[in-house]
Amino acid sequence: MAAKKSTKKPNESTGPVELRIAGSDVRINEASGEEFILIDGKPVKFYKTKAGYLLNTNMFVDPQETLLDAAKLYLQRRAK
Repeated sequence: MAAKKSTKKPNESTGPVELRIAGSDVRINEASGEEFILIDGKPVKFYKTKAGYLLNTNMFVDPQETLLDAAKLYLQRRAK
């Protein structure tokens, strides 16, 4: 099976993703190939590795496939 090619140009930005997760406002955006995430208006540091994404505030979990998945996991755990 052939891999799907991205139709996105190298410097093209992806529109922001804005969601409400576990009572928090989350905004994820990508501009010029760099991603960033804001939770309740505050920037959150994260690592992107071959294994996936990890938020600095939630380092002792398995890496998640997407930055959004990492944010969901963190916020759901924090809400408990």
